[in-house]
Amino acid sequence: MTREEKIELRDRLVKFVEEKNTWEGTVSQLMRSINSRLPKNMRTVSPSYFRVRLNEVLSSVRSKGVSVKFFQTSGSNSKKMVRFTA
Repeated sequence: MTREEKIELRDRLVKFVEEKNTWEGTVSQLMRSINSRLPKNMRTVSPSYFRVRLNEVLSSVRSKGVSVKFFQTSGSNSKKMVRFTA
């Protein structure tokens, strides 16, 4: 990802979280929510690729005051989740 793309993804993600105050879900759900806010050339359909891109901007997202926590639900249908809090 270029520097400009990282800034774009970070800014869109921070704005999304600030609008919601708190957001929680899977990386796939986050990808679908954020893709609609990104320019077409930055959208992705692969949750694993989106996670790689997300990892590239997490420190700068945190530096903007957004808390990010990854966790796994319990039980037989456990899911990997992420929680963002502005």
